[in-house]
Amino acid sequence: MYNNIGLASVRGSATSGHVQSNRGFVRPSSARYRTGRNVSGPPGGGRGGRQGRGGGKGGNRDIQEHDKRRRLENRLLEMRERLEDEGRLSEEQIEERIAGERKKETDRWEQERREREEAAERARAEAAQM
Repeated sequence: MYNNIGLASVRGSATSGHVQSNRGFVRPSSARYRTGRNVSGPPGGGRGGRQGRGGGKGGNRDIQEHDKRRRLENRLLEMRERLEDEGRLSEEQIEERIAGERKKETDRWEQERREREEAAERARAEAAQM
């Protein structure tokens, strides 16, 4: 036995006791298991802390935008099904209400985006003055 690998004694085992290394084993690489692939910044997140679903989540802006739109469309589909099941509104009224909700939500997103851009511009201007 060498480094606690192999048989303690070869007696009665019908082998020579020779231990070979497993050349087919591939050690897991941290790069393959990295969860922060879509996080902007250095590989692996680089923020030093754990990134949960909280406010510290960065990520690819396109992916976040897609997820936000997908959630909106799912919510609108559920709303459409609920209104159709109630049966109080015609198909045109349901379509108008869905279109209104979609427009209201996208307008709110656009307003938030403008406010973020204005705040970033103000921060850049303040940093340039210092």
